[in-house]
Amino acid sequence: MPPPGLFYERRRPRLCKLGRVSDPKDDQPRNGAPQPAAHQLGQNASDDGVHNHIPMAPESGAELEAPPEEIAELVGMCVEAVARSAGVGLDFTADTLPILDHYVSLASDSARERPELLPLLSHSVGAYFGELLRRELSGFWRIPSANVHDWALCARHVFLWINPFGVAFDALAGGSEHEGPRSQLHVAHEYRAAVDARLALLPEVPPEEFFLLATRFEVIQLAAETLAVEMSNAGYSDTEFALEDYDAELRPILDP
Repeated sequence: MPPPGLFYERRRPRLCKLGRVSDPKDDQPRNGAPQPAAHQLGQNASDDGVHNHIPMAPESGAELEAPPEEIAELVGMCVEAVARSAGVGLDFTADTLPILDHYVSLASDSARERPELLPLLSHSVGAYFGELLRRELSGFWRIPSANVHDWALCARHVFLWINPFGVAFDALAGGSEHEGPRSQLHVAHEYRAAVDARLALLPEVPPEEFFLLATRFEVIQLAAETLAVEMSNAGYSDTEFALEDYDAELRPILDP
């Protein structure tokens, strides 16, 4: 199978900074600097391809905002189901993602026998996966409607968003051919070349690992870390993105 970096969406989103939306025809970074070559990502990647973590999660002791009520309910369903099935509790860290992946593999069998279970399973698993990302990325949910196809988990310190329910649908269905949301990873156009270059260094993965939640988490984490390095190099390390920044970007994509 190709490298998991192909989960990355190559659309051209407009980068929103400090409440402003860049010209969609502008292909250059705001500081006018050329995009760095892959070998210039050394601040983020070592020669053997192992990345160095750039912390973006809330600082230790910082209070974490409660998730939206609809998310919290779905997360509770996922945690309870995994505890009953595996006898092990999920702790909202990457360390227990293999446990969730094991539960998903078992649940996939049930969903194949009873397809009507797929939406409920994907919603609960997707909510949990999104909450894990929210903690990792200091992010927030965008829920503009009751339709989960419109929902997104958005990063706060880099411009990156994804629909976690699409990721869960992929994992449960074992592929992207399903009626659930799309699961592509969207990042700011200004730094897309750098993210592409970094993800291209990832090794190929066997088919059975391609849609694992653990695989997706590593790809998203690596993309976010690369974006953080690029923004710091461009002088935007203190930038934070808010809901209105993502509203300006997602409306043209999601609206009919």
